[in-house]
Amino acid sequence: MKKTDCEEESENFLQWASSGKWFYPTHKTIPELKAGCYEVDFNNGSLLFKQLKLETDNLIKFENSISNLVVKEINRFWGLSKKFKAYGFIHKRGFLLHGAQGSGKTCILALISEELIKRYNGIILIADAPKILSMALEQFRDIELNRPIVVMLEDIDKILDFNEEDLLELLDGRIQVGKVVYVATTNYPSKINPRIINRPSRFDRVIKIEYPGAKERTLYLKTKIPKLSSADIKKFIKHTDGFSFAHLKELVVSVKCLDLSIEETIARLKNMKNSIKDSNSSSKIGI
Repeated sequence: MKKTDCEEESENFLQWASSGKWFYPTHKTIPELKAGCYEVDFNNGSLLFKQLKLETDNLIKFENSISNLVVKEINRFWGLSKKFKAYGFIHKRGFLLHGAQGSGKTCILALISEELIKRYNGIILIADAPKILSMALEQFRDIELNRPIVVMLEDIDKILDFNEEDLLELLDGRIQVGKVVYVATTNYPSKINPRIINRPSRFDRVIKIEYPGAKERTLYLKTKIPKLSSADIKKFIKHTDGFSFAHLKELVVSVKCLDLSIEETIARLKNMKNSIKDSNSSSKIGI
């Protein structure tokens, strides 16, 4: 007899799980998680992995840009496990991306995620607490031994407000697993303790993400507005020097969706940009 929808979605126990001599009822089991992004939480003594739906605007890959180089470097890293093992190193890598708001850090995370999921059948883990991520990595590796994992730590300066020691334990503490890339972002690198950002094996690559140059802005505008005339493109590029991708998005929305003038929109965005203090650009952090 065919099960009803209610029965299909039932929370009734379906199988037995075992732990040594103990056996307990459990729900349906699967051998591996579906490739994707998971938020990890801890509830009633158990880790929970909740799959998130990734929704982004159409991603644009900028050839020879910092974002593209970061993605390529991570892609190359996945194939180097034998070399890491030969030298007795854990196959892991850490990237810290810093730059002003809207410079494209979140877009890079989206590009990394897309590559990981589509090309490598990988898993992305995020959580509010580093301690939960440490537990999740350990348990995940008990079940899936070689799956590529990216741990996302967006706005790491906010995470540090809670527990710096837990973050250090996650990055290079007692329990470490291989085939993992940690990717963190921040608008304010000067707020981060030097012992976190100036020590390889925690963040091996510290990269400043600049505002898009003329080539990137041109590609963005041509992609978003294919019928834009050469004269209008030159006009856009001339007046958008120092604009972030967030500014460019608002420019396209205002001019093409809201039918506002180019001049009015650019003037408003420049005023907005000048009235907001950018992230600390005087940081001594290098690439």
